[in-house]
Amino acid sequence: MRSAHRHRRDTPPLKRPVVFATLASAIVVASYLPYGVFAEWSYLRFLLPVFPLLFVLIGALLVTALLQVPAPIRAMAFLCALAVVASANVLRAQQEQAFNLHRYRIALSPCRAATWRRRFHPTPSSLPCRKAAAFAYYARVPIVRWDLLDVDLDTAIAALRAIGRHPVLLIEDWEVPEIAKKYPRSANARLDWAARAEFGDETRVFLYDPVDRGSDRRWRADRVH
Repeated sequence: MRSAHRHRRDTPPLKRPVVFATLASAIVVASYLPYGVFAEWSYLRFLLPVFPLLFVLIGALLVTALLQVPAPIRAMAFLCALAVVASANVLRAQQEQAFNLHRYRIALSPCRAATWRRRFHPTPSSLPCRKAAAFAYYARVPIVRWDLLDVDLDTAIAALRAIGRHPVLLIEDWEVPEIAKKYPRSANARLDWAARAEFGDETRVFLYDPVDRGSDRRWRADRVH
């Protein structure tokens, strides 16, 4: 009888954490629903506000479960469970290429970005699509998203040059057919000239300078892994 009483006293109360975590999760998930049309796992970052609460809840559940295990093997049971969960998460992250998202950080480090800025005169402007914010942050240049233009790509490039900018195109390999489809009449959208730089392994990214289109000069693209 005393043992049962002591066991109930040692077990953390879960009702309040469960109710609080459930309500908070419902609010965050409801705000996330508009993004449910995106299949990529990276959009789960919008659920980050509720993660701390879920971790607390998981911790409470884990403690409750461990209290059901004989004391001599609790530490071993905890370490084994932790190893299994961590290993599964690492394998899943590798399958989803979570460790390959550093290509912009590596390729657009301050040193390389400064070198590229010196190549492009006057001051460069970039026309990326996805990862536009990463490019603007690491390369320290203004950006114009080509997928959001309400004019033809050639017109936008000409307008940037008219105000003293040097537009360059930052394109991921899978975006090449998309830009050609969006601007079928644009000569620049064909990307049929040599890139100034290429980086990334799983997903390759190319940096094109429209000035090189139709030029006899052949660039050897900088290759960055």
